[in-house]
Amino acid sequence: MSCFSKIFDKDKEYQNLKEAVGTHEFPVGAVGLPEINKVHIVHSLCDDLEKKAFVITPDEASAIRVYEDLSTLTDGVLLYPRREFTFLDVEGISREFEHIRLGVLSKIIKGDYNIVVASVQAACQMTMPPQALIDRSFTISEGEDIDIDETVNKLVKAGYTRFDQVDGTSQFSVRGGLIDIFPPGADDPVRIELWGDTVDSIAKFDISTQRRNDIVEKIDIIPATEVLFPSKEIQAKKIDELAASLKGKAIKAREKLYADSDKLKQGINLPCNDKYLPLAYESNGLFDYFDGLLFVLESGKCKEKCENQQKLMLEDIKWLLEDGIICKGIDKFSLDFTDLLGVYENYKAIYLDSFPRGSFDTPIRHLASFTCQTFNSWSGTLSQLKDELFPLIKTKYAVCILAGTSKSAKALAYDLQEMGYQAVYCDKKPKEFTHGLVTVMSGTTSSGFQLSSCKFALITYGKVNQAKKKHKHFSSKDAIHSLDELVIGDYIVHNIHGIGIFEGIQALEINNVSKDYIKISYAKGDNLYVPVTQLDLVSKYIGPRDDSKVKISRLGSGDWSKTKSKVRAGLQDMAKELIALYSKRMNTKGFAFSEDTDMQRDFELRFAYEETDDQLRSIDEIKGDMEKTAPMDRLLCGDVGFGKTEVALRAAFKCIGDGKQCAILVPTTVLAMQHFQTALKRMEAFPVRIEMLSRFVSPAKQKEVLSDLEKGKVDLLIGTHRIFGGDIKFKDLGLLIVDEEQRFGVAQKEKIKEKFPRVDVLTLSATPIPRTLNMAMSGIRDMSLLEEAPGDRKPVQTYVIEYDFGILVEAMEKELARGGQCYYLHNDIDTIDHIAMQIKKAMPDATVGVAHGQ
Repeated sequence: MSCFSKIFDKDKEYQNLKEAVGTHEFPVGAVGLPEINKVHIVHSLCDDLEKKAFVITPDEASAIRVYEDLSTLTDGVLLYPRREFTFLDVEGISREFEHIRLGVLSKIIKGDYNIVVASVQAACQMTMPPQALIDRSFTISEGEDIDIDETVNKLVKAGYTRFDQVDGTSQFSVRGGLIDIFPPGADDPVRIELWGDTVDSIAKFDISTQRRNDIVEKIDIIPATEVLFPSKEIQAKKIDELAASLKGKAIKAREKLYADSDKLKQGINLPCNDKYLPLAYESNGLFDYFDGLLFVLESGKCKEKCENQQKLMLEDIKWLLEDGIICKGIDKFSLDFTDLLGVYENYKAIYLDSFPRGSFDTPIRHLASFTCQTFNSWSGTLSQLKDELFPLIKTKYAVCILAGTSKSAKALAYDLQEMGYQAVYCDKKPKEFTHGLVTVMSGTTSSGFQLSSCKFALITYGKVNQAKKKHKHFSSKDAIHSLDELVIGDYIVHNIHGIGIFEGIQALEINNVSKDYIKISYAKGDNLYVPVTQLDLVSKYIGPRDDSKVKISRLGSGDWSKTKSKVRAGLQDMAKELIALYSKRMNTKGFAFSEDTDMQRDFELRFAYEETDDQLRSIDEIKGDMEKTAPMDRLLCGDVGFGKTEVALRAAFKCIGDGKQCAILVPTTVLAMQHFQTALKRMEAFPVRIEMLSRFVSPAKQKEVLSDLEKGKVDLLIGTHRIFGGDIKFKDLGLLIVDEEQRFGVAQKEKIKEKFPRVDVLTLSATPIPRTLNMAMSGIRDMSLLEEAPGDRKPVQTYVIEYDFGILVEAMEKELARGGQCYYLHNDIDTIDHIAMQIKKAMPDATVGVAHGQ
């Protein structure tokens, strides 16, 4: 039994509920349960009764929360997402959610799960029945004999597409004795190497380098799509039969059905099979795979969401029928609420609700009523935790704290012991929780809770993300990559001839050869024709846009050469100054910080998230620079949210640990306040004084800070341009951190380096200016890159279709119905307000705003 299910050993209401479920007194209901307590009940009943379970929630957001909470309490939890059906022929479509669903269904068939969580919309959507999934799945193991032609046939029947080289999911390739396959849901494709007909080896390989890495013993192949027919011939036959059965005015539908049938007979795959799902097989959605206990969370909301989905689907079906895209016989794609009631009755639903209702969706035979109190997630501050713990420990509660990562849990247990609490860190779940003891573990839930009847409290830290690889590439924003980027009348710059005006594309015949040329007009009526194949010679004009200030060059005058010479001379002067400055800094003997101390390691343990590999590497690079005698000048480059602040704070703490002062320079008062609050929270447990200088700080307080700064009483100063002030005097500045360096001028940044030539400088930027980036790439400055994004990102569904305002409105309405927001990107400022009015007219209940760069 789990320590979390043992909590209910002395709770009479839970014991009665367990007895009712155990003796099949279905349906049963339980009320008075916030979401986190519903999760606790689900886990406890499954654990005590040794049953598997399906959990139905009102929507996708609640399904994700329940899935994440259950995953903290137990293993083997699967999330079955909702997907969008596509009924129109599209040029391209992403199928991430469909592939996730197929992976979940495959695990259910194998019994490789404990609990499946799905929103009511996802559970009711029709899908491939279990037998069809089993028929289309197979396994290839090392050492077995296989026939290549037969394997290819199996892959095609499972919905895979053959390519010369695998570069995406649901693809396969055959080259001699090598078979490459990328199954849905797999992190990497696999390469099967044959020796004759025998599988000699199976290994994962890198899709970018095509090199093998991890060896595996077998590979499970599951279908690549939910809608599959035994063969194209059978599908064509079924479509013909359906078309022949249509009568009356269904002319459009018949034509489209026969057109699809003809494609299949010619061996052509249909771009979208979703509309033929009802023709492929009968389906009761996820419930075809049901085994175990069926939990319905917030049944009233589930009913509302199910009926809303049905209404939206009926609206879609209506216009799809009118356009002949679908027809009777292929017009039902999900269960309606009447069907769902049948499922509840057949599978004996267990209703878990927050508030009592007049009645449940089906009559119940047992009702349990709980009294629970929830806590918001702990913010991470020890003072807040101390206030929450004191009354609980005083009354001999058993307390469990989920502190995020294992290292932050270890640090928190130590802090609580120092504060006088009986606290213990557990790297795995204990057999049971002890009253009067605080048990600290890794993990998080959406909220905490308190059960007075059991004298137990759960306190949880906020959500923790795991890191996934994400590669970013820099590109020049000024280069012209396509003629589509040029508009007649634009100012453009030719590398040799200077600034001119783009006059369009003209076809010229020279030596009996016709070619397209870019026409550029210059001063005095001069024209220049540049072959379209030489786009690299032309770039966008990025200077002031006021026509009166743009000086058009004249062909053959030498003006452009003189301008370039002046700029080159100016750049050379600046380069000399910079080289002199950086040479001086490199030759100046700075302060060599000591190696990491126990306090530094303790500080880093308290970070509540998992560091990415890039963060760890960047931290090591920065620390290595700080431990050298030459002053550091390093650029830390990473996108927003990639963890630059934490890397900078570790460098700052290292500086402070050696008795030096640190300054963080930011461009805005709001950012200064954010950094100030983050630093206070991260360094709360350590004797570090942190102050801020900005317009948010009163003159009297600023005066006090300046005085204490000069005396060395301030360890970390966070401020805006105010730090440039002449009255700022540090006693012993060791590290300067400049955040968003692109927001400061060259003179400002170099001024502070001149003022503090021996100080280590760490520059942070998501979008470094070209000068900074060039210096980093050329080796004048060191650079660390953060290319790994936080994990837990949900797949983005992408559709490439011909422009259709009706489809766009439909997509936006679905998103708003989900409770989300929409971002419509338009490419012309002149007509953007017209588009906004169009959207408002089509969606009168929506709030539509307009934003652009001018």
